[in-house]
Amino acid sequence: MAKNRMHQVSTKPKKNKNHCGTITVEDQLRMARAGRRDAEIASGHNRAAGTGIHGGDKDARKRKDRRQSKADLRKESY
Repeated sequence: MAKNRMHQVSTKPKKNKNHCGTITVEDQLRMARAGRRDAEIASGHNRAAGTGIHGGDKDARKRKDRRQSKADLRKESY
């Protein structure tokens, strides 16, 4: 059984089938900032994300120091 459609369907073809959208200057700046932020987080130097020495409260810093000391012990060769 056919459905009763309440909206009009356009049968007019698009002018360019390869055109998907336009990237504006604001979009390019947003993507560049996101890339820089990802690189900073990956390198461990983004304080705003809590990855640096100043990230987190006192308990978080203690926890990070404990983890780092254990990792340093595992890296050492005896």
